[in-house]
Amino acid sequence: DLAEGRRTEARATLAALAAEPTASSGALAALARVHYADRRLAEAEALFERLAERTPKSAEVQAWLGLVKAERGQPDAAREAFRKAAAAGPSAMLGERLKRVIGPDTRP
Repeated sequence: DLAEGRRTEARATLAALAAEPTASSGALAALARVHYADRRLAEAEALFERLAERTPKSAEVQAWLGLVKAERGQPDAAREAFRKAAAAGPSAMLGERLKRVIGPDTRP
């Protein structure tokens, strides 16, 4: 639905999946990213927090959580999430986000 531009339907489907106690991490992450893209940051934060509880060593989840917390005006919590993301290991998403914030690496 997202790829075909039916954002409302996709959000509803993902929300129904995420409401299940046994919701997959993939469904939670997809809905969190949709909320983030739609600037529904409180909802995105709650879902990324839920994912962080499930997978505390996921660099991707911690990076997203840090991004949301930073945008919601929680710099200390954002720094902590980014610290956890960096400690968890390489993350393509984290690397791309940081490049946008600090610029590309220009070292030879």
